[in-house]
Amino acid sequence: MVWRFKIPLKVAELGKNASYDVPGATMGDDDVYAWIGTRRLTLLSSLTDFYEAYFSSGKEARVIQVGANDGIMCDPLRRFFRYSTNQKICAVLVEPIPFYYTKLRTLYVDYPNITVLNVACGASRGRAPLYFIEPTVADQMNGDGPPNNWAHGQGSFDLNVVKYWIERNRFRGEHYVRNMDKYTESIVSINVEIICLSDVEMSNDNDNLLLVIDVQGFELDVIRGIDWRYPPAYIVVEDDLNKSGSINKYLSSKGYFYLCGRIDKVYVHP
Repeated sequence: MVWRFKIPLKVAELGKNASYDVPGATMGDDDVYAWIGTRRLTLLSSLTDFYEAYFSSGKEARVIQVGANDGIMCDPLRRFFRYSTNQKICAVLVEPIPFYYTKLRTLYVDYPNITVLNVACGASRGRAPLYFIEPTVADQMNGDGPPNNWAHGQGSFDLNVVKYWIERNRFRGEHYVRNMDKYTESIVSINVEIICLSDVEMSNDNDNLLLVIDVQGFELDVIRGIDWRYPPAYIVVEDDLNKSGSINKYLSSKGYFYLCGRIDKVYVHP
């Protein structure tokens, strides 16, 4: 399905056309655009293009990352954070699984501008079981490759999502397939604290605020926890489960438009 919705026309920095389609439609690269710093990004821009434009814009980068894991594995922000001991970057990293939270906290222990929280984010406060693959077993799940340690990133409030990705990775070879029952049996859960994004102090000052979300199917729940008096300037949402339709509709109702990205999608608030 292709969703169509309107772009607010009152902001001069946005493209001239009033509507656009999310990925899947055929269109020119001039239909939607946004200036970030001195860079003009369009639908054909990549996620890398967006991050490079954002972190080189000259403005202080203010980032909340939900689902930060260990801060290294497949983390698109690591290369920008690792040299950021100054105040040009201020970040809050959220990771609920203690094993990865400890790694994340250790990674940034000498970074006074980066705060690490051992909680989850959702639409409302509370506690809930979070499912993930036992880390020592996750170490064994690369199979015939690629060697990207993907299994360490499978934390979800939905047990079936973790099972789904174990099944989807059967392309990793015969040894992997033979051990799939073992991998499924290695799924464990812990009860984690859930807060709303509105509880994060930095979220109440939305100037140049970038929200990055990777929570295995619960991205919309995280978004619903925003205090909409302070909408983030940019939201990046992972959509490897192809659930962006409801996110598109919800963010459109809050004034956002989709800018670029295919799996990780970038939304901009005028």
